[in-house]
Amino acid sequence: MFCTQCGHKLREEAKFCHSCGDAISNTILKKQDKAVKSNNSSSQYAVSEAEYTIKRKFNRKKGILWLTFPIFSLILIMVFYAITLAVFTSIASPSEGAETMMSIVRVLLSLLGVAGLLALLIGIPVGIAYLTIPLIPPNSSADPRSGKGDLSEIPQEIKRWNWGAAGLNIIWGIPNKVWHTFWMFVPILNLFYWVYLGVKGNQLAWKSQEWESPEVFLKYQRKWKIWGIIAFLFTLIVGLANGAIDSIQSEKWTGFYYPYGLPSDESTWMIEGDFNSYEECIDWIDEVSYGDEGFDYECGSNCKYETKYQSYVCEETLN
Repeated sequence: MFCTQCGHKLREEAKFCHSCGDAISNTILKKQDKAVKSNNSSSQYAVSEAEYTIKRKFNRKKGILWLTFPIFSLILIMVFYAITLAVFTSIASPSEGAETMMSIVRVLLSLLGVAGLLALLIGIPVGIAYLTIPLIPPNSSADPRSGKGDLSEIPQEIKRWNWGAAGLNIIWGIPNKVWHTFWMFVPILNLFYWVYLGVKGNQLAWKSQEWESPEVFLKYQRKWKIWGIIAFLFTLIVGLANGAIDSIQSEKWTGFYYPYGLPSDESTWMIEGDFNSYEECIDWIDEVSYGDEGFDYECGSNCKYETKYQSYVCEETLN
């Protein structure tokens, strides 16, 4: 109980406030006790028809925005890319500065295109989720244990693995208002964080917003389950496939023939790639150097041209 004059906390048997000296009447004490008991025993207020309508319209707007914005953004990026490409190609003899500018614009538009595609892949399921998320019906009240952050009380029946959180991560996290999922963008951490989301996903979603009941909550989370499992299996299969391809990929050898030895003018060099073995590379060297003297050569495995070095970089070179 508290003093109505100064707000100081009172003992149960107090007749006067020890802070300001104001007399405390039995009527005030009874009203405060009744209010406290009412707050502790009752659930949150019932949702009105107007509140339900407002929330439904707000979720619908967010859903439509998530669905349409990435699509229009991607279309605009593609149109701008096509216009820019047409403008640059119309220049008969572009200067070195124009070519550099064109390269920069292409890189930027490519990055925007990748971002737009990623936004599209995230936006479609998030938009659908906002359009289908269950709301507390009119004249009903939320479970008082939900939507209070760390003060929420977690029902025992929802303490289970959440495939939507584990498999879809950020896509699941946005409509469920679980912003922890953005940690999945952090390299290394994301290798382990999906397990945390699977274990704690239900609890995080229960804490983040109000739910009518545990049954309604679990019914909504089950809608995410099948898509979470599909996403998880797809990611696993793609990862294993990439690993298998890398492990069975045969070495490719590139031959470098320098007819005037090293060092010499690069314009005189002969370079030939895609040999399946070092022996095939040597055979090519023997063929092109027939009758020559004073030449040098190299055979390199898995060579790639690095623009920053303006040269080839190989995993291994032999001569």
